[in-house]
Formats: sequence, structure tokens, C-alpha cells
Amino acid sequence: METKTWQPGEAVHLDAPRTIIRTMTPADVTDRYVAWFSDPAVMHHITMPMNLTHAELVDFVNSFDNIDRFHFGVFLKENGLHIGWLKLLCDPFNRKGILTTVIGDSAYWGRGIGFEMRSAVIDFMFDVLNLHKAISMVYSDNPRTHALNTKLGFSLEGILREDETGPSGERRDVHVFGLLVHEWRKAPESGGGARP
Repeated sequence: METKTWQPGEAVHLDAPRTIIRTMTPADVTDRYVAWFSDPAVMHHITMPMNLTHAELVDFVNSFDNIDRFHFGVFLKENGLHIGWLKLLCDPFNRKGILTTVIGDSAYWGRGIGFEMRSAVIDFMFDVLNLHKAISMVYSDNPRTHALNTKLGFSLEGILREDETGPSGERRDVHVFGLLVHEWRKAPESGGGARP
């Protein structure tokens, strides 16, 4: 599907170099997907409760409307393997969106998949949804996502001190990164989808 022809409420299908990024459905809530929500290594950097049941995760997937709330699955082109997901929550009035990226399959950590999946969704945010700003909120102890944001051209805009509770009850700082549409478009070296 061409993203330019997408209409609000319709499923989204994005083509990245090694992956397909598409709207998740209840059928995508497999044992594999459910297991990520019980894996401490995966959940350490996510603001969601652990050990959600299959039924709770079906409800979670169904809560996205493909208008200003999106939940994308990330699937390898070569074999269809589901390796991660993205969540995008938009504020249409202020034309901004908060992007969360998760690679649930640790075999694909550090292999550049996060860069390409974020790039595809940032293109969708700016080119199709006509947003002005992408936001990424990252815990202070998540250096990989800090580096990824920097590589994509995001700027650190501030730190919310002791803002959220971690999995062991500890208070954690949240770093807020922002990327403006004109920054994405003028810096083709910074983002996979950025264009001059």
C-alpha cells in the first residue's frame, strides 16, 4: 500500500529495507509477542506493566484506532518473523507525536533494525500525518536509544528528574528528545528516510 493514499482509520503498511512495519491485529498477539512482556530485559526500558496476559494484550492492540493512536508490528521481509513493535501517540492539534520503539527479539538488538523502523515511521509521521514534531522519551539508563535518537537527528530537549517508577520501584529520570520536520528533511545523512 502506498502511504500517500492512506486514510485515517485504515491499517498502515510501511516498507523498510529489511522489514515490513504494519498495523498489528489481534492475530499478531502470539505466544512470542506475549513473552516479550514477561522478559525483564525487554521491559526494562518500557513504561508498561509486565506479565500482561494474552487477553490483556489483545485489548491493548485493539485500543489503537489508526487515527491518532498507532501500534505497528515489525516483521522481517525474509521470513515474516515478528521481531518488535512501535507505538505512536499523536496530538493532532499541536501536530506532534510520541514514538516508542521496542525490539522484542534480542537476537536483533544492535543490528540497525531500530534505525530503519524508526526512520520509516518518522517519514509516515511527517509526510502522511503532517506532524511537525516527533518526540522520544527515554530513560536515562538506556544508552542505545539515546545514541539512536542522536543518529536520527533528535535533540535532547530536557530531563524529567525522577519522573517515573522503574521495575524495582526505583525512581528514574526521563530524557525528552525532539525532532522537527524541517530538521528531518534537511539532514539526509542523519535519518534513513530524511530527504534534502
